[in-house]
Amino acid sequence: MDIFRTDLFFILLTVGSYLFSVALARKVKFPLFHPVIVVLVIIISALKIMGIDFSTYNKGVAAIDFMLGPSVVIIGYFLYDNYTHIKKQLYPILITMIISALFGVASVFAIAYAMGANREIVASLLPKSVTSPIAIEVSASLGGLPSLAVVVVIIVGIFGASFGPSLLRKSNVSDPIAKGLALGSASHALGTATALEIGEVEGALSGLAIGLMGVFTAIWAPILFYIVYR
Repeated sequence: MDIFRTDLFFILLTVGSYLFSVALARKVKFPLFHPVIVVLVIIISALKIMGIDFSTYNKGVAAIDFMLGPSVVIIGYFLYDNYTHIKKQLYPILITMIISALFGVASVFAIAYAMGANREIVASLLPKSVTSPIAIEVSASLGGLPSLAVVVVIIVGIFGASFGPSLLRKSNVSDPIAKGLALGSASHALGTATALEIGEVEGALSGLAIGLMGVFTAIWAPILFYIVYR
């Protein structure tokens, strides 16, 4: 049996790459050395060198994929634990997310349309700020390219997770609710991971923002798309 094609090897490669990237990010302190970027580079390079296709690797790390589900429960616990904060600010949170989703879709639409992007590309870019499963469905329903939508979502997530905290500090945003909503609405899961590193309240509100951003983006994107391309 080829040891480099076993599930154990793929899991060790993934975990080892992550631990190395976290240590590197803490030492270098440069946004482009974000753990997600470093892990992608390491794993893609390793697979290319060893001639292993992604489907084989993906099957090998099924155990890690399975653990993603239970990990989401942690965000649910933080939401429950911070229910008092959320209840007091429920209406401002909802209004903020409705406007954020509208601005997120409209700004992408305006820039892409002004630069001459065709209908298919526009449809792929609109759900940039939502998590991948929602982005895939939204882009596909509008006639876009789900694969392109996923790539854009990952890029946006990495950018928000890497530069979001510093931008918030430079903008003098200190409220934990505002920080959490900003990171979750702009850079979904990766932003939420960063928010959890900042604080429990930030992580909880970021997790809430992911869901609300997905719902409102799924509403606004088709409306604006069909207004222009009707």
